[in-house]
Amino acid sequence: MLAFLFTFIPTARPYRSCFRLLLGMALAGFCSQPGAQAQGWLAYQSMPQAGIHATSLNPAFLSRNPYRVDIQLFGGSSLLANTYLSLRSDSLFSGALGSVTDSTIDEVFVRKEGQDSYAFMLSSELAGPSLMIAINPKHSVALTSRFRTLASVSQLQEAGARFAIEGLDIPELWDKNLTNDGGQLAVASFLDAGLAYGGEVFSQGAHSLQVGAHLRLLRGLAGAYLYADGLTYSLDNADTLNILQSDLDYAYSANVAAISPQSPNLQDLRQSLPRNSMGLDIGFSYIYRTKTHALLGLPYRARIGLGVRDLGGIAFRTSPGTGTFSGSVSGFPLE
Repeated sequence: MLAFLFTFIPTARPYRSCFRLLLGMALAGFCSQPGAQAQGWLAYQSMPQAGIHATSLNPAFLSRNPYRVDIQLFGGSSLLANTYLSLRSDSLFSGALGSVTDSTIDEVFVRKEGQDSYAFMLSSELAGPSLMIAINPKHSVALTSRFRTLASVSQLQEAGARFAIEGLDIPELWDKNLTNDGGQLAVASFLDAGLAYGGEVFSQGAHSLQVGAHLRLLRGLAGAYLYADGLTYSLDNADTLNILQSDLDYAYSANVAAISPQSPNLQDLRQSLPRNSMGLDIGFSYIYRTKTHALLGLPYRARIGLGVRDLGGIAFRTSPGTGTFSGSVSGFPLE
């Protein structure tokens, strides 16, 4: 994953400072309202005050942070994205956004109908205890821990996208032969513990360059994927599925197969866990800051950051049940 960021802070000259001070106070009041989850905001993660939170965006941002020590006990964030629905601009002020139902969904969202395919993506992160220590104002190190889940569904046809958003209770799509060739589903959950460093490697006049790296130990927990090379299906109702024709490839990790509610075997579960693997994030940051900006208390006039994240991979042990399926199924219960 590649992240590029440019931030700019205007110089507060005396004859303009009053307006900017009032604007800054208004924005600060808005952003500090109870319930605001700043950790998930890209803008917050790029700020000098982000501290330990900057690690997951660009480890180079650990340099020149204002803290001597920054401790995080826990936190969490989730991101759900799709290519089927887009938010109506007027729904932000109409009040409909707070209570979306099947009957009001079209008042809040615009359906992007007529596309060849659609995709959905979920990224969820639960951050555990983490610690950042500044060696000096220009160099910092950090220890991080996270539990992450990544899931994606792609190449969905329009009927499949509607089912994903609205559920299966759509009578106008029942008793129809529906196709979804090329559909893909992938999901993985894993633990992530890392050691990060961010420091300044060049400084001359108003120009400085920071670099950072985040070495991560990865431990896979569960993974699965499904690929439908060919799929024709129908629904009798919201509870009954018919697969008329299929050519499916599927796989899931061995530790998922080892979990049996009837006879759990902890030894099999331990043996089926994947081996540890390594991941890496690297980042670069350029800062432009003159003595005038320093006297005004500005951390920089402009900053450009470039981060490359999530290098590496996790190799799960494949379950013996992994394989292919071709054929048909009638009256499959979904409850």
